[in-house]
Amino acid sequence: MTIRRYVLSYDDEYDREIAEVIEQTPKRRRAERVRQLILLGIQAEAEIRGEGGVRQAQAGDRDTSTPTTASSPQANQASTPTGKRPIIPRITPKT
Repeated sequence: MTIRRYVLSYDDEYDREIAEVIEQTPKRRRAERVRQLILLGIQAEAEIRGEGGVRQAQAGDRDTSTPTTASSPQANQASTPTGKRPIIPRITPKT
């Protein structure tokens, strides 16, 4: 197994929700929390496309102290004002 590191850049003004989640998470648990949120996002996007989830979450994977429901990207886009940042096109795997 190879451990890979990725630096996550975000603007704490535009990405206020990201900043709040990261700041509320204890430092020793931040990497785990970010992995969980990325996997939940991948699963939610796959469900929207009708492809199912990437992998099934195991019993110890989720933090039960936070709600596991993910809101749809359309709902998030509707609540954010336009003009802040460009829309990023979805990445579709080549078949």
